[in-house]
Amino acid sequence: GRRLSVSGGGKAQWQLSENERTLRTDKGASVELTPIEVQLLGALVRAGEAGCDRAALREAASLEDIEERSIDAAIFRMRKKIEKVTGRPAPIKTRHGFGYEILSHVDLR
Repeated sequence: GRRLSVSGGGKAQWQLSENERTLRTDKGASVELTPIEVQLLGALVRAGEAGCDRAALREAASLEDIEERSIDAAIFRMRKKIEKVTGRPAPIKTRHGFGYEILSHVDLR
């Protein structure tokens, strides 16, 4: 499939498969994602260091009719799930007053 590497060179620490709806670590741990989580994470990976504001994330996940706080809640739940399954912090950084950005090298497949 299509590959998009984000955040510098070197081996990817994470691999997002949008078709399989999984996020895998370089150590083989695999997190099953909901369709909304895949859309949110995919938008963040594509945006790279520029990040995404909440309005862009709502649009990416086709959630224009929900409140911005619902995006925060979805990101919060996804982070907890990723950390529980992989034992490492999720590669998502909060940018206060803006939105979110991807922190680590992620391959998009």
